[in-house]
Amino acid sequence: MLNIALNEERLNTDNNRGRQDKILGALFFVVVVTLISSVLYSAISWMWDDQRLPLSKIVLQGKLEYVKADDVQAAFSRIDHIGTFMSQDI
Repeated sequence: MLNIALNEERLNTDNNRGRQDKILGALFFVVVVTLISSVLYSAISWMWDDQRLPLSKIVLQGKLEYVKADDVQAAFSRIDHIGTFMSQDI
């Protein structure tokens, strides 16, 4: 009789430990996913921030066969906002 009671108590303790392990594992997983998401969000927002890595000049190289240098300069001067290095479609 005492042996059966001890076995039941041991089973309950093992079940509680198993439940606690699963809860701790799920909590750890949520923390890791949250940290990865926050790092990814901050990196992407840093890359697209207009105050970071601004383009200060545009260099056009090559032989100008169909346009003049003044036409290119005028076209570039009409651009309001050049943007950042990461936002350019090159």
